Amino acid sequence: GECAVAGLDCGREVSGLIDSDTTWTTAEGAVHITGSLMVEEGSTLQIEPGVRVCFDPGMGLIVQGGIIARGTSDDPIEFTAAESYAEAGYWGSIQLYSTAIDAEIDAGGTYGGGSAFEHVQIRYGGADADGAITVTNAAVYVNDATIEHSASSGLAIIGESGDGTIPLSW
Repeated sequence: GECAVAGLDCGREVSGLIDSDTTWTTAEGAVHITGSLMVEEGSTLQIEPGVRVCFDPGMGLIVQGGIIARGTSDDPIEFTAAESYAEAGYWGSIQLYSTAIDAEIDAGGTYGGGSAFEHVQIRYGGADADGAITVTNAAVYVNDATIEHSASSGLAIIGESGDGTIPLSW
């Protein structure tokens, strides 16, 4: 529901495991992550353009499956604090691990599938993490991302993907 501290519309409360393909839609409104949340291996979380994802203090999102967060220039996806007047590091991070579904990017840099962040705004994360988005031994497509007010790096890439490279489009 509504965050009592700030009067910010944080939407329906979500925590726990996402163990099947799931889509967060604009029709369902904003999403409020109130506890640990993990996308399990073999499952994909898709977030529609215009969805706001609010995190409670210290909370984050672990991706062992896939995440597709592709907004548009007119309707970006927002990952932010569950409070209007947050500071850097209010919430944790979005972490993709080696089991995450690797992005497919052709030689020209065009997205072809897999984990992606496009037309996203990520604010006030980075607590207790290498970055607001931390990618460990995985490949992710990142395009037109605003990452600001992070307590750590905006984007941290650790290790390598299966073929020895990390394709990155920025």
